Amino acid sequence: MSSVGFRSPISPECLPNDNLLSHLLQIGVPELERLVDLRKRGWESDSLNDHFRRQRNKADTADDGMNAMWYRKMNRVFSELDHAPHFVPCSGSLKFLDLGCSPGGFSLYVLNNNNDATGIGISLSPVQGGHHFLLEEYLMRRYEPILADIIQYNLDPAQAEIGTAEMRPLPSEIGGRDLVILDGHYLRTYLPLPRVPTSGIVIGF
Repeated sequence: MSSVGFRSPISPECLPNDNLLSHLLQIGVPELERLVDLRKRGWESDSLNDHFRRQRNKADTADDGMNAMWYRKMNRVFSELDHAPHFVPCSGSLKFLDLGCSPGGFSLYVLNNNNDATGIGISLSPVQGGHHFLLEEYLMRRYEPILADIIQYNLDPAQAEIGTAEMRPLPSEIGGRDLVILDGHYLRTYLPLPRVPTSGIVIGF
């Protein structure tokens, strides 16, 4: 998934410098100030630059083994997220949506944790630079993967018509989800289809 207007942080010039960030720094957000400072220090460290350069290369050229590792790691991460709040019940009806689902580790956790859960996942096709989907076949009877570019969809809550002539509504079966998972992020390997409008999106929960 990609959003026009955002660039991958491959140099200090890619640090965000928009009105929102400037406003937040002016009114005083200590956590954000610390993050900006840490990021600045990172760019000034040759060793950190080399480390993240290697990490970016791994992410952009991931093989089957790396995808499988991310799949397992995502499953563990979601287990940790659910440890205290228990937002994934162990039984009972649960309909969930996983945006940016590939390789599928988050959905794997939900389906394994609740045998009554059913899910829909949307993720960018590998042809366009997305990750391969690895969910096991035995779980697919309770899951529907949709390979699509999320910026093709009109995600405006009011379904505004302005600037969305080429966008399509989300599939009707997606409505009424009990749980929505969002792990969409910038992909340097992203290849937009010719018919996709050059529009950025904001998703809020």
